[in-house]
Amino acid sequence: MSDSSESDLETSNEDHDDFDKDPDFKLYSDNDEYNSDENDIDFAPSTSSNLNSTSLNKRHEPTWSTEYNFCLPDIIFDDSQTGVCNEIKEMIDITPLKIFLNIFPVDLFELIVFQTNLYATQQNKPYKPTSVEEIKIFFGINMVMSMKKLPRHLHLNDNSVQPKKGDLHYDKLYKIRPLLTRLSQTFSECYTPHQNVAVDESMVKFKGRSTIKQYMRDKPIKRSFKIWMLCDSSSYNLKFQVYTGKSDVIGAEKGLGTRVVMNMVENLPGKNHIVFMDNFFTSYDLFKILKDNLIYAVVTVNASGKNLPKLKDDKLILRGESDWKISNTGIVMCKWKDNKCVHLLSSLHSPKDTGNVNRKSKDGTQKLVSCPKVLIDYNKNMNFVDNFDCLNSDYKLDRKSMKWYLRLIFHFVESAITNSFIIHKEIENMTKFTNKDFHRSICNDLLAKKIINIENQSSPATPKARLSVISSKKPIVMESVRYESSAHQPIRTTSRRCANCSTKKKTNSFNLDLFCVQSKSMYEKRFELLPKFS
Repeated sequence: MSDSSESDLETSNEDHDDFDKDPDFKLYSDNDEYNSDENDIDFAPSTSSNLNSTSLNKRHEPTWSTEYNFCLPDIIFDDSQTGVCNEIKEMIDITPLKIFLNIFPVDLFELIVFQTNLYATQQNKPYKPTSVEEIKIFFGINMVMSMKKLPRHLHLNDNSVQPKKGDLHYDKLYKIRPLLTRLSQTFSECYTPHQNVAVDESMVKFKGRSTIKQYMRDKPIKRSFKIWMLCDSSSYNLKFQVYTGKSDVIGAEKGLGTRVVMNMVENLPGKNHIVFMDNFFTSYDLFKILKDNLIYAVVTVNASGKNLPKLKDDKLILRGESDWKISNTGIVMCKWKDNKCVHLLSSLHSPKDTGNVNRKSKDGTQKLVSCPKVLIDYNKNMNFVDNFDCLNSDYKLDRKSMKWYLRLIFHFVESAITNSFIIHKEIENMTKFTNKDFHRSICNDLLAKKIINIENQSSPATPKARLSVISSKKPIVMESVRYESSAHQPIRTTSRRCANCSTKKKTNSFNLDLFCVQSKSMYEKRFELLPKFS
């Protein structure tokens, strides 16, 4: 099927124009009265949002001037309760697997087992029921193998009760909805965000058929699933939302970027958090709403946006120079020129605060150029989602499948591992791992029982003598295997391996670990008869 004929693919210009409309969502603010307008954001009230609830239809246009005095907000942020949750910090003998099982809990494995067995039964084909241990082993194998054939019946929800398209409760993500719901809960419960957070999009590559697959001509990954993400300054993924493409409502949805941000930050009001975003999510109305709820923001912005002031022409500004204006609501718009001009909005930076950045001249020399502090802070904090994606892609569970939901299942399993890795770095009394070793530790722990069972079946009670091979590496037994069963313990052998019985010469060695039981008892009695010297 050609790209032009695929109804589920949007062009890059249309990519953000629509969203699945939620009839229970609304944006909120304290100030001003509004009237409806065809160009304004139109949402219904939310029953779950923590944001201040006052109707929003239309805002009065702000006034901008250099004469306004910018008052720096008195931001006090309580940093004592941020980071890893106490439940994880207080765990005894913390291992990577224990952290992972807090992010990806056992009840998710049980759900997968139940739905997989149910789906296999509904197919009316011969099938051996799976178990929690087998699913753990399956995930562990997929973590260490570059290619593994997917199980035919892996499933997360009951197809027989799936709402049909057009039904009131129809859900494009029905097949993975239990996974998304549970992970959304554990991601937020296991970590308290620091003051700085960022909202951005993440792409999951997929070329198969799916109505939620997006096409973006100008992106490196042109065909993919799009996931909106909120990430902490540690790169921890606090919240996510899978974008499902065009809604069934006639016409494009208005204010998609604003709606996404409001959904991402609904648990942050009143805590003086600072949100960093790019220009897709930006609008003056969004800034005002966030500020009314004690959420500050820094974003790049399109200069031609609604309710934004006109600043100096690009040709009248030299490199390193800036221009700015402040609204009557205390929001700053700043323009700074490097090779090109960049525009920013901020609700917490004074336009007069500047710093210096290194820039290369035409002759190749480095020189310091004056730069507004708002841009310096933006460049420092906007990459939280990119950092998460970088960690997520190092040893990604990249399984090929024609079924779209399997692709997303493995993506979110990998996301749970990445969040677990970020958590372990903040736990003081835990051994620190590299990303690779952390993955390897979880794999080994998931496969531990299977490894023990295979060794027990393949090892005879009395093994035949083998040629000894001297290894330069110290043998290591995994902790999960060491305590799993007695398979790792030394096995009873014959006297032919005893350092005393295997030779006619009398040995002078007193290393009793090399002796059989009979020789060891003989030498122990001999030691008892030796005189004691004080």
